[in-house]
Order: sequence, then structure tokens, then C-alpha cells
Amino acid sequence: MKRRFVLSIVLILILSTLQLAAAQSSPGQVFQVSTFGTFAKGAYEGITTFAELRRRGDFGIGTISGLDGEMIARDGEFFLVRDDGKVSKIEDSEKAPFATVTFFSPNNRISLAEFKNIAMLQEFLDSKLPGLENVYAVRIDGDFSYLKVRSVPGQQKPYPPLEEVIKKQVVFELKGIQGTMVGFRFPSSLAGVNVPAYHFHFISKDETSGGHVLDCTLKGGQAGAAVISDLVLRLR
Repeated sequence: MKRRFVLSIVLILILSTLQLAAAQSSPGQVFQVSTFGTFAKGAYEGITTFAELRRRGDFGIGTISGLDGEMIARDGEFFLVRDDGKVSKIEDSEKAPFATVTFFSPNNRISLAEFKNIAMLQEFLDSKLPGLENVYAVRIDGDFSYLKVRSVPGQQKPYPPLEEVIKKQVVFELKGIQGTMVGFRFPSSLAGVNVPAYHFHFISKDETSGGHVLDCTLKGGQAGAAVISDLVLRLR
């Protein structure tokens, strides 16, 4: 009887370890909370903790419950930029209604010169990617002479659709700043699953400013792009 009890404990420990391993992502895989189409209709209630998001990736973007700011994950640290422009670290217990994360491991590294605006930068990146029907995680570390970023005010139930929230966005203009643009490029064929084309959030090198990127002027930097082969969706 005692031996059976010991064996049962061993089996439980083995199964727990396997379940934990199964809940962890690997490079080349994106873990996403909800779909953009669902989120944009006003589904702002958090469904996945940031403790789990940390197990799923060290790089990504999203938001927290109530759409209370812009989330940026860089090098395993999760930041939030609220509509007052202040940056804070996100607690493990906080939940995300929409987020996209991965363990960033770039397949392509791209040197960047000067770009006057984000449209020119994105066009250049497109020319360097192996195929525009792939999903990519994209990181840009650079020296920016100008950045236009935004955050949004937290929402209360009943939640309005995203297009109404964006009308109340708060825009920040940053000048002479170094930092990281964290984002993804999804093909138009996956519109509704995520934002088609590029979607970037920014966090400054000193971790004091950031937000959703609307435009930028880049003086120079380095980009990395990782091809994504698997997409795991958490719907509720």
C-alpha cells in the first residue's frame, strides 16, 4: 500500500511537469489571447494572467483588463503605458483581454539607416522579408529623432467598440529618444485574427516612455525578424 502511494505521487509529479512543459511556448510559436476581431468589438475583460503570458513569451504587445493602456514585452519584462504617459511594470496577477507574445529568436537581422516616416520604414522591411504571407515578430532597436505614440483611457462596462475608444486616445510626441519598437506583421489573409500588416508598440531604453506607434523618424538602428510557424489561440 505504501509503495503504491509513493508511485502515485511520482506519477502525479511527472504529469504536472508534462502539463507545465505543454503550457510553455517555443521560438517560432506565437501565443495569442483572443482574436483582434473579437477584441475590437469591446471584449476588454481579461482572460489570461500575465503569469501565463511570461511562460508563453518574452516579447510582445497587447493590453490589460479594461483596455487600460498599451502593453509592451521586451526581454521578458512586461510594461504598461497608461494615458497619462507613465510607464509601470505589470504584475503577474493582472489579466490580458488581448495580447500576442513569443520567445523572440530572429531569423533575419537587418541594418537600418535613416527613415523619415513609418511608412518608408515598413516598406523597406517588407523588401527584406522572405515572403509577405508569413507571420513575423519584428523588433527594432534604434535612435529616433521623432516618435508619435498613443495610449488610451481605461474603459468601464458596458465596453464600447475599439473605434470609439480610439477617438479618445492621448497622443505623445517624443523627440531625440532611443528605444525598442516591438511588434508583429500579419498578412491580410489573417485579418480578424490579428491586425493586418505591421503593429508596433514602443518602449524607451530608459523605460520611462512608450505607447502604440503611430509614426516615427528613425536616425538608424537594427531590426530583427522572426518567422512564426505556429499560432496558439486562447479564446477564453
